[in-house]
Parts: sequence; C-alpha cells; structure tokens
Amino acid sequence: MRRLALAMLAAVLLPCGPMKADDNAAKIHGVWKLTSYKVQIVGESGPPRNVFGADPKGYVVFTPEARMMLLVTAANRKPATNDGETAALFKTMAAFSGRYAVDAEKIVTMPDVSWNEIYAADEQIHYYKIDGDNLSIRSTELKYADMPGKRVVARMELVRERRAPVAAVNVRADAQAIDLADSVDRPESEGDRATAWTVPGADGKTRRLEVRAREANASWMAFALANNSDEQIDRLLVAPHYRLVGSGLLWPDLGRSRIVDITPSGGERPEREDSRSTDIFHIVLDPGTVTTFIAELRTDRLPQLVVWEPEAYRAKINVSFKYEGGG
Repeated sequence: MRRLALAMLAAVLLPCGPMKADDNAAKIHGVWKLTSYKVQIVGESGPPRNVFGADPKGYVVFTPEARMMLLVTAANRKPATNDGETAALFKTMAAFSGRYAVDAEKIVTMPDVSWNEIYAADEQIHYYKIDGDNLSIRSTELKYADMPGKRVVARMELVRERRAPVAAVNVRADAQAIDLADSVDRPESEGDRATAWTVPGADGKTRRLEVRAREANASWMAFALANNSDEQIDRLLVAPHYRLVGSGLLWPDLGRSRIVDITPSGGERPEREDSRSTDIFHIVLDPGTVTTFIAELRTDRLPQLVVWEPEAYRAKINVSFKYEGGG
C-alpha cells in the first residue's frame, strides 16, 4: 500500500510535448509540503485510506528544468536497530524522481530513479488544481503494488513551502543615512517575473508580491523598510551609477542607470527624481507599517543602496559639488 506513493505523483500526463511557459506551469514550480495522502481502492465503497497515517511527512519539488522529486514517510518513525525494523521503515516511505510535463490540467511524469524500482519508467497521469498556496493532485486509476490485481485512485494535498520574507530594516526619524548593503535579498524569479514574500503585517500574515519586468534580461533585488513611529517618514533611496556592492571600485559607465523601477507591497509607489549620475527614488513610509520592495535592475550585480533623509542627502551633494569646484 505504501508503495503507491511513487505511483501517485509519478502519475501525471501523457506526453504533451515541451512544457509550456504559461501561468499554470509557472505556479507549480517550487517546493510543496505534504499535508494529506489517501488512496481509494477501486470497487470498494469504504472511506479512503490514510496509507501513511493521519499526519504524513513529505515534500514534492517541481523545478523549472522539468524535473520533479517526491519523498513521503509515515509520521513518528524511529531509527532501526535490526533488519526487521529496517524493512518496516522501507515500507513506510516512498521516494522517486523523474522528468515531468505539465499543462493546465495534468502533470505527466516518467520516473528514472525510485526507492523500490517498481514504478521506474512507468509513465503516469495525475490531474491537479492550484488554489493560492494549495495544490491538490488526483491520480487516474493505478496498479497497486501491495495488492496484486487491485487498482486505486490516489489523492495528495500539499501546501507551498514559502521562502522566508526579507528582514525589515527599521527607519528611524533621526537617522540621516542607512546603508542597505547587508539587508537586500535576491527574490525568486522566473522568466520576466520576480516574487517575494512580505514581512508579516499587523494581522500576522505574509503576502506574495509579484512583479513583471519592464525590460528584457532583468535582474532583481528585494528589501523591506519599517516605520515603527506614529508619523509619516519621507526618504530618498539612492543608488550611484558608478559603484556596486563589494566592488571596491568606481565603475566607468557613469551614465548607466542601475535601477529600472521599484514596486512596493503597499502605500505610495516610489517616484524617480532627476539625476544623471545616481538613481534616486522618493519613498513614503506610513506610520506603523512594514513595506517590502522589489527593484528591477539592469545589472546582475547589486548596486550600492542607501536610504537618506532628504535634507541630509542634499547637504551632502552640495558639499561634494563645492569640493569638486562647482561653486
């Protein structure tokens, strides 16, 4: 009965050609945590069986390279101390990997490595449905290794494993400048889209922030800023064109903008200010809020990024202008 786990996820589409880069294909990519695994024996009227117990453990991974991996075990297993216990552990798990293809309704897999070899090279079909962060998979009728002659329909319920949200930097009203070099992250990205999870809000929930690129071959960074005060805070987000994080060098392409655009998880959208040598965005942080930002970049290397109090930044620029002979 346990051995069906391989078949269950390996069951998914008839060969449907190259994987399509549509919304459904993109949404299935990632790591999914198992919450339920049940089988219904065809021809029997009883309830579905929890073949790995009421609280199974496991994960399913779908990569953009069209490979999937599954590992499922029963809960509360203990290390084996003899051959009999080792065999029992083997019967309370399932694991396999193989190529897969997906369309709007089906996943088709062809396992090429498995924990017991019974289902290796068996192309199988499953139907699936994604509802937010929840994935439901239902097999077509499958052979059942532990019951010769029996066929079953298997169902799995899974929830998306989220990437940890970006840690928020507290922006104090009295802080003139905050270097974000150690506080930026690379969000998940695929094709022309990037995704980051927001820091939990007042309701304790995280939310998915997805951004589509405005230019080809985009790179991305994400960061989060918190305003823990009871007053609105206005700041300038500054990224010089001539300096990159960790480079230690001034770069010659002075006129090349580093940041294409910045998208916030809430509040006002950052507004670009005119400058020929620096990307400058005016940002507004509402009282008692945490805002996650995704920035579209023109280079794979992270720019130097500093949050400035507006008057302090302008005073710095005026001093530099005079020092360089501008007046």
